[in-house]
Amino acid sequence: TALMLDTSAENRKIVVEDLSRVANLAWDYADGYDKHGEPQKGNEYRKASVAVGITAFGYDTTNKELARVIAEHATQIGDTAVSRKFRAWPVK
Repeated sequence: TALMLDTSAENRKIVVEDLSRVANLAWDYADGYDKHGEPQKGNEYRKASVAVGITAFGYDTTNKELARVIAEHATQIGDTAVSRKFRAWPVK
């Protein structure tokens, strides 16, 4: 990844922002699949969105807003373990 070449705080911030955008986009796609009668595909995109969010959080474990969004989305997909973990910020 880009962080292997440049581990600066600035680059880390960019990577977290990029991953967060991907997670948000996946969540939006999920809504689109629901609207077009493909709820199973929508659920898979929601799970992927949470996974990407968790990956982003791994690069910035101080990001309270990201932790909040992960917890909220995990609740919506029924992943209570992830939801509890990210609601109990700071995450360890």
